[in-house]
Amino acid sequence: MKNKKEENQEKEKKYIAVFEIILFVSSILGFSFILSGYQINNDLINEVDSFFILIPSVSAQSLPDLSSIGGSSLSSLSGSGGNGCCFDTNEGLCTPNSIKTQCESKQDGQWFSSTSCEVNQCELGCCILGQEAQLTTERRCEKLEELNGIPGKFDSSVKDELTCVGLADSQSEGACVILDSEGGENTCKFGTKTECQSIGGEFYENYLCSNPELKTNCEKQVNTNCVEGKDEIYWFDSCGNRENIYDSNKDRSFNDGKILSKENSCGVGSNNIRSQGCGNCDYGEGSLCAAYKSGQDKKKTDGDYVCRDLNCRDKLKIRTNGESWCVYDGKVGNGNDVVGSRHFRELCVNGEIQTEPCADYRKEICVETGGFGSEILSGNGLLGGLTGNAIGDIFGGDLGGELTGGLGGGSSVFLKILIKVELFADLICGKIVLEEILLHALKTLTALLK
Repeated sequence: MKNKKEENQEKEKKYIAVFEIILFVSSILGFSFILSGYQINNDLINEVDSFFILIPSVSAQSLPDLSSIGGSSLSSLSGSGGNGCCFDTNEGLCTPNSIKTQCESKQDGQWFSSTSCEVNQCELGCCILGQEAQLTTERRCEKLEELNGIPGKFDSSVKDELTCVGLADSQSEGACVILDSEGGENTCKFGTKTECQSIGGEFYENYLCSNPELKTNCEKQVNTNCVEGKDEIYWFDSCGNRENIYDSNKDRSFNDGKILSKENSCGVGSNNIRSQGCGNCDYGEGSLCAAYKSGQDKKKTDGDYVCRDLNCRDKLKIRTNGESWCVYDGKVGNGNDVVGSRHFRELCVNGEIQTEPCADYRKEICVETGGFGSEILSGNGLLGGLTGNAIGDIFGGDLGGELTGGLGGGSSVFLKILIKVELFADLICGKIVLEEILLHALKTLTALLK
C-alpha cells in the first residue's frame, strides 16, 4: 500500500510529464507554422475527431467524457476565411474543402459555402466524346470538347460511372469514308457516326476501313497495338485504324471486313497471358494489353504486344494487382526504429511494382493493417499501444521514459487509436499529420490522469 505522500508525489510526476509533452509538441507546431506556412488538413481533423476511440487496459476502470476533447479545438487550427467549394470557371473543376481566400485569389476561382460542392456548377453528368465517356461537370465537358476538337454530348441524368461508360460503348462504330474529289482512292477513318459527321464523311456502320467493298486505300492487318481505354490487343490497318481483336488466325479475326465483338473473338473468358495466338486480354481475368518485355512476357505470334499479367513478382512472393505493402530501411516497431530511418510504400499496379517514399525522419509513416481492402488501422497500427518504447519512439528516449514512469511503469494505461483511413485500401503512407494526432492524444492523456 502506498502512503499519502507517495501518492501525491506520483500524481505530481504525472502532471509534470504531461506538461513537458504538451510544451514539446506545441513548440514543434509553432515552428512548423512560422517557418513553412503549414496548414492543417481539415478533412483529416474531421476524420480523427470522428473515429478517435480509447480502449482501456484491465487497470483502467473508467473513461473520461470525450465530447469536450478535440472537435472545435482542433478545427480552430484551420486556415482563415472559412472552408467551402472552389469552382474553376475555366476548367470546370470543383475542389471541396477549399479556403475562401485562396480560391478567390485564383483568376477563375468561384467560391461557394458548401464544403462538399453541392452546387449546380459542380453537378456531375455523363460527358460523351467520341468513343470515350466520363463523369464530369457540364463546364468540364465543354472544356474537353475544346481540347479534343470534337463535338461532345452531356447527359445530366446519368450519375454513375458504369452507366456512363456503357453509353460510350453502345455508340455505333464503323468506317467513315472520305471520298477523293479527284477520283482517286478513298481514304477512311474508323470511329463513331458522330465523329464521321463532324468531318463530312460517309458512315458505314459495323464496317472496317479495309473492307474491300469500300474501295479505300487501307490495307488490312498490318500491325498490332494497344488501344487506350480497352483491355485487348488489336489489329491495325495501313491507315492506322483499329480493326478487330488480334488473332493469329487472320481470316477469323478479319470477319469478312466487319466488326467482331469481344464475345465472339478468340479466347473469351480467359486472360490469354500464355496464349501466343490470341490477344483477347481481360482486366477482370488479370491481364491487360502492354508492350512486350523480354524475360517477362510470352511473345505473341505477330507483333510486339502481349496480354500482360497484372500480378507482380516481389522476390519470392506473388503480389495481387492493387495490393500494397510497407518496406523499411531497418527494423521497425517495439522501439527498434533507427533515428532518421525512412518508410516506403510499394504497390502492385498493372504488373509493375511502384515505390512511394514517405517523408524523412518519420514525419510520415507506413502502416500495414493486415487485411487486403481494410479501412481501419488498429492494434499494432498507427500509435498502437502508447507504452514503454513506443512512447520513447514517438517523443524521444528521455521524454518517453518520463511519461512511462509517470504512468506507473507502462502498465496503468494502454491506448489504441483507431483511425478511419480513406486514402488507401490496406495501408497508409504518411498521409496523416502526426502532430495533429499527438495533440488529440495529449488532451486525452490529460483527461485520464485527472
